[in-house]
Amino acid sequence: MERELTALTNSLRKLHLALIEHTRIGYERVHGSVGGPGELLQLLTRAPEFAWLHPLSELMAWIDELLDPKRDPRPQPEEAAAVRNELSRMLGITHDPAHPFAARYLPVLQESPHAVMAHSAVREALRALSAAMA
Repeated sequence: MERELTALTNSLRKLHLALIEHTRIGYERVHGSVGGPGELLQLLTRAPEFAWLHPLSELMAWIDELLDPKRDPRPQPEEAAAVRNELSRMLGITHDPAHPFAARYLPVLQESPHAVMAHSAVREALRALSAAMA
């Protein structure tokens, strides 16, 4: 199960980067160019336009905590199931249109081919995780 959680977090990092890039492009249309990585980091943590990404960042941190090699016990099936269920709601896979992240995320999939490709990889990682838990 650790291998599947690792694959999930790796696919989530790619999705997160695609969403950051999509949001950055929209931000720059309104506010002008972002000055570099330092300014982008400040925007990610403080700008309202990027705040919608925080739940995904928090979920990724949660998975990282589960995978921490110093953690005892190792990730349990119920923890993996909780991650899977929350992520499925967030990404609109379980069709919870009321989820605030899904409401913002699903339209991005209509606009960003990079996000669609990353979303596909996350779905595959979720399937592998579900199979490992069965």
